[in-house]
Amino acid sequence: MSLLIAWGPAIIALLAAGLFAGFAAGLFGIGGGFVVVPAMIALLPLLGGSHAEYTHVAIGTSFATIVITALRSTLSHAKRGAVDFEILKSWAPWIVGGVGIGVMLARVLTGQALSIIFAVGITLMSINFLVPKLARRQVSDTMPTGGGARGYRRNLASFPRCSALAAARSR
Repeated sequence: MSLLIAWGPAIIALLAAGLFAGFAAGLFGIGGGFVVVPAMIALLPLLGGSHAEYTHVAIGTSFATIVITALRSTLSHAKRGAVDFEILKSWAPWIVGGVGIGVMLARVLTGQALSIIFAVGITLMSINFLVPKLARRQVSDTMPTGGGARGYRRNLASFPRCSALAAARSR
């Protein structure tokens, strides 16, 4: 019983953050990282461990939940015809590439540097939502396509080699 009393508030806070993140993912199409990462950074000290690793653990765990929530949200929105799968297919290689680059970069950054990058990113995205003029800007009438995307896909195989090289350098 004392264990429940000791861990009860932390468990309730984590469940509430998870519920809110899932709600935000389903409603807005975001992965929930806006909610999950700050909540985990605040609550991970209750579990112990190295303070230097909290941001890495929070972002890594958030990414794992984003994959699940994004798939579920995509399926729900697709049932209503609200997913453009042509855009999704054209963006997929770039998203995978961005994830690969992000993973390699996160390996060499400190927790503090990663926290600063996360905070700057959240701030910039918030400004985009809060300033309607920014959200309405249009660069082109069509989505980018063509040889660049095909060439990029051919080079995706290099990520495992780069990742292994980054891991070897960090040891």
